[in-house]
Amino acid sequence: MAQPSSRTCRNCGAPLISGQRFCSSCGTLMEEGTSNPTTPSNEGYSPVPDMQTIRSTPVIPPPPPLSSSSSGQSYTQYPDTQPYMPESVQGSQTPPPLYQSQSAPDYARPQSSSATPILRRIGCGLGVLIILFLALCGTGGYFAFHAIQNAFKQTPGSTSNSGGSLTTGGGYGSTATPGKVTTTPINATITYASVAITMLDVKQAQSFSDDTSGSASPGVLRLDVKEQNVTNVNPNYLYSDIMRLILPNQTSVTPLNAQQDISPGASTTRTNWIDFAVPATTDVTQTMLQLGSASEAQMSVALTGHADLSKYQAKTATISKAGQYGDLKWTIKTATRSWSNQGKQATKGMYYLFLDMNVDNPSSNDYSVDWESYMRMSAGGITGPDDSANIPITIKAGSSGQDGTVAFLVPQSASSYTFILLQNSSYPSAQQMTISFQM
Repeated sequence: MAQPSSRTCRNCGAPLISGQRFCSSCGTLMEEGTSNPTTPSNEGYSPVPDMQTIRSTPVIPPPPPLSSSSSGQSYTQYPDTQPYMPESVQGSQTPPPLYQSQSAPDYARPQSSSATPILRRIGCGLGVLIILFLALCGTGGYFAFHAIQNAFKQTPGSTSNSGGSLTTGGGYGSTATPGKVTTTPINATITYASVAITMLDVKQAQSFSDDTSGSASPGVLRLDVKEQNVTNVNPNYLYSDIMRLILPNQTSVTPLNAQQDISPGASTTRTNWIDFAVPATTDVTQTMLQLGSASEAQMSVALTGHADLSKYQAKTATISKAGQYGDLKWTIKTATRSWSNQGKQATKGMYYLFLDMNVDNPSSNDYSVDWESYMRMSAGGITGPDDSANIPITIKAGSSGQDGTVAFLVPQSASSYTFILLQNSSYPSAQQMTISFQM
């Protein structure tokens, strides 16, 4: 409680408390100095130390460099100085890292999947199927394109004469632009890939109106042909791939255009023309037509109108030789050499040898054998399996005159041949049989 003092209000005389500035009775302001404020106590407080400004030691500039050791001048050497650094900083150490590497738990580690090899194999299989599918589509599209292209080509029925007017007939479906057209009869037939191709004539002109190639050339040589495919297969060849015109200087010319570039279908007969870009002044009798790709047995025809094509014709010889194969009697009746078989041209340096066979079975047992697995032909130092055969698989007991044909690829240089039937373990008496002959 505040203690009363001896002071009184100068207005009303009421007693005042020590330090009171206004009278509690009348409110009169007391004079300055009438109150003595209480001196604050320093207990519980610590004096604030004086703060001194920390200043870095000034950096003394280095002395100027010595110009020469022989100058005789001396310079004051200054001690090395270090910048000031507080002790608290000098003694500090790098704090330990907040994160320390720890091994991951088992559930967080990557696990190898046993399904990975299976998925890889499935992926590889799908890739192979996709590649095969694309290859089939590409091949089919290629031939479909040429078939559609040929379907839209027209077959005009007139040619131009030297006077420039159009005349009907004698042109085998050719129409020439106004100008001179030179015609050379050929009338020669040759068989390529089982298609009989008759070269009717050769026409030469500056150009032909039905040539849609759009190529500017110094002239056009047109070969008019008739094609006959008597087989039940389509050879699937393109004249742009298998036909070349050989000029007198041995230059090989690829066909410029064709009325129908793709081969005739099964059992088809038609007329066609193939154009070559050669100067109109070329002597056609000095040219040669070549049939067959580089990997095939090629045939060359001189376009003279009287070319000798006998070596390309099929040749047949009577053999009449027999052999015993167990209870069966095999007889080779005839042998025929040919350059093609069922829509295929023989490979380079080879031709096909066809054997007309007869099989008799006088026994009481049937013979059922996949004969193609046991038949071989040895010729010209080469022994190989058949290319095709239609020998009956089952030779009935008591039967005779079972006919069939088997074809082999043999070297063109061969003249001696040996037909072989390998031993068959299913029929112990059927030991290896050979029949040799010459052509």
